[in-house]
Amino acid sequence: MTSTITIMYPVSGGIAVTTPDSTFDWDYYKNTHMPLVAELFGERLMGYTVIVPKNNIDDNDKYHCIATLYFKSIDDYDGKDIFWCRTDIEKFTNSRYEIILGSLF
Repeated sequence: MTSTITIMYPVSGGIAVTTPDSTFDWDYYKNTHMPLVAELFGERLMGYTVIVPKNNIDDNDKYHCIATLYFKSIDDYDGKDIFWCRTDIEKFTNSRYEIILGSLF
């Protein structure tokens, strides 16, 4: 069963967010962070998607982006991987991001 890590970066007012609008450095995210994530996970990472929400009913400007990483198994990532990714997140956003671990069925 394919396992996933989904990271949502709220602009403001997200489920767990009560702070003013956050900042997000798209250049760093696209050109540095995501390539480093792909390198970190290597062959364990089956792929990833990044969604930039636009024109959503009742959700406009709620998220900078929503990224989902795909793995064959939950065993293909661990706490050290996630800790490194969380540390790098601070370099491109002050958003109080939300992380969801899951599986596709």
